[in-house]
Amino acid sequence: MLTIVNKEVSQCICCGGTRETLMLAGKAFNLNENLEWETVWAGNQVFSSEGSFEIPGLSADTDVQISAEAEFTLYEYDPYNNQTITNTQIRKLNDKELPVTVYGNYESYVRFTHSNNKISFEFVPYEENYKGFVTNEVPTKVTFTSIKQRQ
Repeated sequence: MLTIVNKEVSQCICCGGTRETLMLAGKAFNLNENLEWETVWAGNQVFSSEGSFEIPGLSADTDVQISAEAEFTLYEYDPYNNQTITNTQIRKLNDKELPVTVYGNYESYVRFTHSNNKISFEFVPYEENYKGFVTNEVPTKVTFTSIKQRQ
């Protein structure tokens, strides 16, 4: 049984939101945070090809969430005008539990999985050739911003 020693409600000076804090045995706990997930890594790690990302402290036998961005580049070739049109798009993942797949506009995708203390990511491109018109969409970059594991 827990005994609440002190409960404090404060207002944020920048956004006006409220924050509830409990003081238990000399430790402060923010009641607005999700205490089920622990951040094991935060930063800005960029990869321009598929592979894996080793996270010290990441447990092999727990659920994992990631926040990341996947960048896709679309190339469309027009043979009649001899032009290639290029377009880049970004898909964001915020606290998504693994395994998870993020798709471009077509059927290209990046698949994220967890094994041991690594986050692996696979780039799968898409290509279509229709009457000389070529559409090619490829994952070009992944940027990780946070990795969490279930406590």
